[in-house]
Amino acid sequence: MRADPTALLFGAATTTIVLALVLVTETAWPLAAQAVIFALVVLWRSPYTMLFRTLVSSVQKVMEGTAALLNAAFGFRLGCEMYLLVRRLLPAAKMEVSQ
Repeated sequence: MRADPTALLFGAATTTIVLALVLVTETAWPLAAQAVIFALVVLWRSPYTMLFRTLVSSVQKVMEGTAALLNAAFGFRLGCEMYLLVRRLLPAAKMEVSQ
């Protein structure tokens, strides 16, 4: 079974936020909660994965559906248009070719 790299990054970012919260608030409760989450990961499944599936994954599906609708209805390819916009805003440095 392959892991979704976006889900792994979501879990890492959430863990980082919890640990930063421990440092800022100087309380041990978030650290205890994180320890329980780590124990759940070992015994069962990550709560962060379930949170990712319900929140982030559904948003990704909506965005993909919107892009497909724009492409089908108007011939507007969002990825191509974004690429061209970025290329216009951040032109590539001129590279010299040695002969």
